[in-house]
Parts: sequence; structure tokens; C-alpha cells
Amino acid sequence: MYYGKIIGGQPSFIAPDSLSDFIAALAEQGLKEERDPLHIYLDGRLSREAKAIYDYLLDNPAQPTRALRGGTSLGNKQMKSATERAFTELQHRFLICKVDMTGRTRGTYSYIWDVAERFWPQVFEAAREIQPHSARQRIRGQLQLFGLEPTAELEQKLFLWR
Repeated sequence: MYYGKIIGGQPSFIAPDSLSDFIAALAEQGLKEERDPLHIYLDGRLSREAKAIYDYLLDNPAQPTRALRGGTSLGNKQMKSATERAFTELQHRFLICKVDMTGRTRGTYSYIWDVAERFWPQVFEAAREIQPHSARQRIRGQLQLFGLEPTAELEQKLFLWR
């Protein structure tokens, strides 16, 4: 299962078989442009903190939260809320994901993060072959099985579909 703060920025599980549809559905005008953090940042849809975390992970794979905070100068207490929002932003767009944990007891564990495409390359490769409209239709079909008919506004909020 793929886990992250995805649907509406809330903790979500996505079955691996559906993951490529969720990734492809993000892109209205082309997967590459919509998944390019620099483009999204320059368009005002990605915070400075999120861009810093993503850039750090590009150069430093599989980093624990503490190292990420320190390496991006987001470690001081005043930056805690902004940093947490940045982690959510990046997960919501399938840009980063949790790949492991350090420690196993309360107070000693931490998540290890990496660029999602580096961790799940085959899923992202498959997403490039899927038309966003088709992916969205399949996701809507699954939602309809549960009696849900989201509006365009709700889809934008939950899935970031434009």
C-alpha cells in the first residue's frame, strides 16, 4: 500500500494497482509539467519550504526527518508548522513519500523520506502512459461504487485536479 497525506492532505492509503491512476490524474495539461516542482513553485502552488525539502531529497536520498529539517534550515521551532505543511504539500502531489522508519519505540522513531518517483519508479513510468482524463474517470468510477459523486470543486480540493 502507498501511504501518505494524499486525499485532501489527510492520511490515505492507495492500493498499488490504483497509484498510477492517482498520479496521472494530477496532470491536466501534461504529467511532466504538473509534476515539475520548479514549475509548480513558480506558479505559486508549492511553498518555499516544500521546494527546499524536495530539492534536498533530490541530492540526498532517503533522509530521516531530522536530517531533512537540518539540511534545509527548517529545524527551528518557529518553522515547525510551515515544515509540516510542506511535507503535506509534497505528499499530496506524490512528490515525496515515507520509505522507512528509524527507531521503533516512542520518542526514538522518525520517518525516512525520499522522492516518490525514485522509490516507486515503475508506477510513475506507468502513469506517464495514462491519459489524465481516463485516470480521473476510473477514480470517479471507484468513488461511485461507494455512492460518492464529488463536484469539480471537491475534486480540486481532495485531489488537486485543475
